[in-house]
Amino acid sequence: TWNATTTPFSTIVKQAQEAGYTEPDPREDLNGMDVARKVVIAAREAGWTSLELSDVTVESLVPTALENCSLDDFWKEFPQYDAALAERAANAAQEGKVLRFVGAVHVTTKSATVQLQALPSTHAFAGLTGADNIVQVETKRYGPSGGSTPLVIRGPGAGADVTAAGVLGDLVALANAK
Repeated sequence: TWNATTTPFSTIVKQAQEAGYTEPDPREDLNGMDVARKVVIAAREAGWTSLELSDVTVESLVPTALENCSLDDFWKEFPQYDAALAERAANAAQEGKVLRFVGAVHVTTKSATVQLQALPSTHAFAGLTGADNIVQVETKRYGPSGGSTPLVIRGPGAGADVTAAGVLGDLVALANAK
């Protein structure tokens, strides 16, 4: 979990990259497109089969000036953008909220987004730590409209072990498909 008052965002990103939690070029994670692809998959599984990647509204966390530079230049220049994100985090904290990078699918309203959101400290996403991922499902039965809490699935989402398990699972599925 990032604390903007104690650690610059660029430092957290570098630490995550060194731990193997991001792609070798973290812009591939920070630009939101990986999350957007997962949003499209989730939407299609939920029945919104016509959603295309280009339909997803994405807020990139990569400053425009750093999108196409070398990785070395990215690391040199990225810290100068820490203050802007720290300000957003401070504004959220004043309201008792935390920032989280969220992909959302709203099948009924036909909207799909990936964006940095300020969420209440009581939200399931607020307690997310480390390399964990979290999915929250709200339906007629789960969530506010159903009079209950949403269905929440949480677990590791990055790192060598998780990636290896995913690749192994894909290989087993391919072998069984023949």
